[in-house]
Amino acid sequence: MRTLVTGGAGFLGAALVRALRDAGDDVIAFDLAPVDGVRGDLASWVDVTRAIEAARPDRIFHCGALLSAIAEADVPRAVRTNADGTFNVLEAARLMGVRQVVFTSTVATYGEGAGDPVSEGAAQRPATIYGVTKVYGERLGEYYASRYGLDFRGVRLPSVVGPGRGATGVSAYSSLMIEEPARGRPYTVPLEQRSAMPILYLDDGVRALLDLSAAARPPRHVYNIAGISPTAAEIADAVRAAIPAAQIDFDPDAASQVVLDSWPVAIDDSPARAEWGWTHDRDLQGLVDTFVTAARKEAP
Repeated sequence: MRTLVTGGAGFLGAALVRALRDAGDDVIAFDLAPVDGVRGDLASWVDVTRAIEAARPDRIFHCGALLSAIAEADVPRAVRTNADGTFNVLEAARLMGVRQVVFTSTVATYGEGAGDPVSEGAAQRPATIYGVTKVYGERLGEYYASRYGLDFRGVRLPSVVGPGRGATGVSAYSSLMIEEPARGRPYTVPLEQRSAMPILYLDDGVRALLDLSAAARPPRHVYNIAGISPTAAEIADAVRAAIPAAQIDFDPDAASQVVLDSWPVAIDDSPARAEWGWTHDRDLQGLVDTFVTAARKEAP
């Protein structure tokens, strides 16, 4: 199968590209950053259409986006990349006969008061421009499905963690407080110890995208994906169990805390489990142990 991955040089996108190539797909990565594929800007209609016209993919995994912290710092750019970029992908896919578009959305589309756990039917009232643009992407994809028959599918992912996640976005703490000690460095968490949000290991996030793409037409377009929801203190304890010498401290930043507190703590993903067989059974210590082993293997 021929597959185009937007954001193909990013954390999730690059892992997805590797998994697709390992499975034998002919994969084209599209990203603004230097990439083994096509370099281009999602906000540019010309860049997106040229890439899709040249690749002629059977399906597109649309993973490219500006994450929360960068998006909040530059709202106009976030709208161009996340909202206009999603329109460009969907419209170009329609014009060029792409069979399927799989969209990466986020649990940040929900806001305070959405419930605990958050169900599929909860109102989406995001507190960040990142979440706002992702709600737009979901609704636009559903419109293209009903109006033009495009096979549009999406997952609302929690914070995806793993080596190489980087420091971009408020949610980055959940990766950095594991990766930095694994590499022998101290880490100060910019949030309160009580802070909690859903997290999912990178390999499981990739599997969710691949499984949804491969499923017989599911009855809805976008699905919640839940991982586990440990507090920052619980993550620290699991890291210390794996790395007794780990140095983890807490120094909360008020602005970061406000953003994180607007996100849901727990997610109901029972429709994904029932309707296309999604499963996830990795516990916190298992996630941390897997992460630490992978980070040390990648260490220079």
